[in-house]
Amino acid sequence: MDPKTTHTPISGRQVLVLLVVANVAFWLLLEMMAFGTLFVVEPNTPEYDINDTRNWAAQTKGSFLGGLYQWDEHCLWRLQPNYSGGSSEQRFWGKDGLTLNEHGMRSPSVPSQKPKNVRRVMVLGGSHPMGMYVNEDEVYSAVLEGLLVEITGEPWQVLNAAAPGHTSFQGLGYLTHHGLAFEPDIVIHDLGVNDTLPLTPDFPKPDHEVVQPPEWAVDTRSILEYSAVYRLIRRLFRSPSDAEVTGQRVPAEQHSQNLDGVVALAKTHGIQVVLMSQLSVDIGGSGQVQCLFTEEGRKNVVDICALFAAHRDKAKDYFVDPVHANAQGHALIAQAIATNLLEWGWIQRKSP
Repeated sequence: MDPKTTHTPISGRQVLVLLVVANVAFWLLLEMMAFGTLFVVEPNTPEYDINDTRNWAAQTKGSFLGGLYQWDEHCLWRLQPNYSGGSSEQRFWGKDGLTLNEHGMRSPSVPSQKPKNVRRVMVLGGSHPMGMYVNEDEVYSAVLEGLLVEITGEPWQVLNAAAPGHTSFQGLGYLTHHGLAFEPDIVIHDLGVNDTLPLTPDFPKPDHEVVQPPEWAVDTRSILEYSAVYRLIRRLFRSPSDAEVTGQRVPAEQHSQNLDGVVALAKTHGIQVVLMSQLSVDIGGSGQVQCLFTEEGRKNVVDICALFAAHRDKAKDYFVDPVHANAQGHALIAQAIATNLLEWGWIQRKSP
């Protein structure tokens, strides 16, 4: 008698497990193929690279990912209080790297409430007045504080509230919702270079039209970003118009309105405003100065365009790149501001 072969029926649970395993294996195969394809079409460049100087939006994303920025509904972003980047940031922020005080400023620790008998200056600006590439004590805000104390014989605090990437729109928002709390006597408005930056697919609207944060600013990486298949599909089916965003972050008319807003707001609070002209230097060629904003027709302008243009082709000796001054350049700017404050009668020399 032949032995009978018995077949154990496959249960529904086992079928489900097999289907799941097959689908997972198939998806892993797709991920591997997509990753290989992306490796060819997208070389080893991180999507959000804080060192990518070709794209301001990429630098902004990198700063959010690195913890330097926090989203702010009033000025799009501001700096993280008590931030410390350490020695890894020395090439951007000098020998000690970048450290910020409890208010997110590149200044020594200060109370929000202004101490009695102290006069305060607040600097609004982008990465140049914040002091990119120089040490904290070499930034013109720090140098200016020392000059004011020396000239007047009185206590002064110069608060560096500048932030990389800030435009005149962001400066107005910062002063309105954050800066006034520090009771500045003088505000230095050193903004405009970043107004001219082009829009990008990641930041396609002018600053004043942004009503909600981009996804990457509040959720640094969605779960889909980990999928090579998703990234490949997004790349293949990206609309050609995505790469054709035109315009700049702050149009010229809006720039003027932002300055008007700062001056009007300051006036209602008894604050005096210093406006700074904005420039770019051809450091790789002629060394000549191009003035981006002269603020012609406005009062109380420190004309650093003229300051450096007077040095002709030697102007580039005071800059690290076209818009960021070196320590010697910052020293000249601090001296120019102090000289103008004396000429305007805003400060007085101490008695001999």
